[in-house]
Amino acid sequence: MEFRRTILGKRGISHLLAVILIVIVTIALASGFYAMSMGLFSGVSRSYNVETTGSKIAVDVATGDALVLMNIKNIGTSPLRLDKISVFANYTVTVYFDGAAKRPQMNCSGVLSSPKAGAYYGSSPNVATTSDNVLNIPSGQVVSLEFHIDGATDGDMSKALELGATYNGILYQVTSGGPTVPVKFSVEG
Repeated sequence: MEFRRTILGKRGISHLLAVILIVIVTIALASGFYAMSMGLFSGVSRSYNVETTGSKIAVDVATGDALVLMNIKNIGTSPLRLDKISVFANYTVTVYFDGAAKRPQMNCSGVLSSPKAGAYYGSSPNVATTSDNVLNIPSGQVVSLEFHIDGATDGDMSKALELGATYNGILYQVTSGGPTVPVKFSVEG
């Protein structure tokens, strides 16, 4: 007596082989789920995310003076390597990093007479600029960028930034084709 079925004249696989294949697939799926839930694949996946809590741009409309304070906390799983930050206002405000001077520079074409040097403060010595003009922010670390703009000598920032407005910005990473990280900045009086 023949116990194997035939479908359209073809023979199927044996019951024993089918059970073995199902067990192998089940073990592979369970192992993959276990590894993912335990974070064993964390080295493979990278997350780029930031918090800008406490960031503000304060502008005095009468004098054109401005205080730009950008607090950037890396809450992702990978270090951020930034080569510039852009804030898209009436004029684009761009911050870039001078590794030799160890100071950030801010430019706003059409408003500032020349790039304005600022200062940065890191939550650890690992937050630093490099000789290739990159700002490194390790995971979990914070950097504060600070610029004081004198409306009389540097340029009238009230032309670029409106009180009460919130502007979109982008953190540009150095990594080849590295992801950009969107941020928002609000303007106060």
